[in-house]
Amino acid sequence: VQDMGGDYPVSTGSFSGTPYNERLAPESPGAVGVDADGDHVVVWTAFDPDVGTDRVFYRIFDADGTPAEIARHVTDPGDTVDQRHATVAVDLDGDFIVTWTQYDSDGQGGTESNIYARRFRAGGR
Repeated sequence: VQDMGGDYPVSTGSFSGTPYNERLAPESPGAVGVDADGDHVVVWTAFDPDVGTDRVFYRIFDADGTPAEIARHVTDPGDTVDQRHATVAVDLDGDFIVTWTQYDSDGQGGTESNIYARRFRAGGR
């Protein structure tokens, strides 16, 4: 096994200029998916103070660990439900799919957990 270059930050403590390091709970590691070129997607859960819930984020990196873009929400920025337990799978071309558990209202004052997925083209769009 050969080290390919050392550590690099995935989450920088901010999202689109909004700090989220004042969260109530620490970030939770998620998963990494790698395409045929070594480019990779990292997903994780972090508290989003803009909506007051845990949210799933992703960030894309080049093969050498250089960020290809900023961290982004997996779902729409205004979603206000807790999301946790993210996973990711990447195909050879870099297209990827993220799955997570979402805690939705059951309509009776409680919550129910459901598993969701969202597909992205290479580059995150």
